[in-house]
Amino acid sequence: MLSSEYHQSRHLKVALKSPRIDLIAGITYSQVSVHSYPNVDLKMDVLRPRMGRHVPAVVFVTGGGFITSNRASHLEIRMRLAQEGYLVASVEYRFAPQACLPAPIIDVKAAVRYLRKNAMRFGIIPDRIGIMGTSAGGYLSAFAGVTGWSGKFDAGENLDVKSNVACVVDIYGVTDLSRMAEGFGDAKVREYASPSACQALWLNGCTICGGVDASVNDRPKEVALFNPANYIDEHTPPFLLFHGTADTLVSETETDIMFQALRQHGIESERYLVEGAGHGGEYWVQKEVQDVIVSFLDRHLKA
Repeated sequence: MLSSEYHQSRHLKVALKSPRIDLIAGITYSQVSVHSYPNVDLKMDVLRPRMGRHVPAVVFVTGGGFITSNRASHLEIRMRLAQEGYLVASVEYRFAPQACLPAPIIDVKAAVRYLRKNAMRFGIIPDRIGIMGTSAGGYLSAFAGVTGWSGKFDAGENLDVKSNVACVVDIYGVTDLSRMAEGFGDAKVREYASPSACQALWLNGCTICGGVDASVNDRPKEVALFNPANYIDEHTPPFLLFHGTADTLVSETETDIMFQALRQHGIESERYLVEGAGHGGEYWVQKEVQDVIVSFLDRHLKA
């Protein structure tokens, strides 16, 4: 026979700390040309917390090895940021071999402008937009950070507003396309020196569509042109950089190049080496990493 306690309802006190979050999926933020198709939609997925007031925004730029851009990825950190009171817009962009630089840079900056132009619609504070990304997305986020005020690589819609951001989070991103294998073994160095390497296609495009059959090592001027460290100036916002000590795809050198360049220009910057972390994986969804990101964003977007 059940005891009397099982016949009684229990009271549960709940503290209202977490907001409800709306998903607004598949928003077209830009139409671009891809090969012979002039009007290809680029989309973003928005997580919008119900806060009863306007909130800061974070543009999230996924990685993808330069050959894909899955805006549905990295849900853990995007949900955490939404729960912390940020509108989070995860964006897709053009990638190799369908397109080459500077197309993806143009796309990400267009996403920033779209959000700023539609700030009232989405309920965001237009001068409190940050950007963060992983791998290739970290590279594109860095470019958005260093060229926001200059207008470099701004093209397309909503050019009446700026693409500047208030801060940048660069997670194991690339800086110099020719140094991605630095410190790795000879086999990886040879692999990355091939004209068919993903970073070469990202830089040069597909030959059948007018691209150049070359490795990144063959084109130092172009590599320098598409190195975000070369665009740092007095308008560059604060940066937070991460790299894993067990990354076997992108050398630790890459985020250090950016970190040292920022420091030389007197730009506020922090860099963390996550012990044991590879290029993606479980380390990057842990609370310790997320807490550092949230603290950085709070200082620069909420203060």
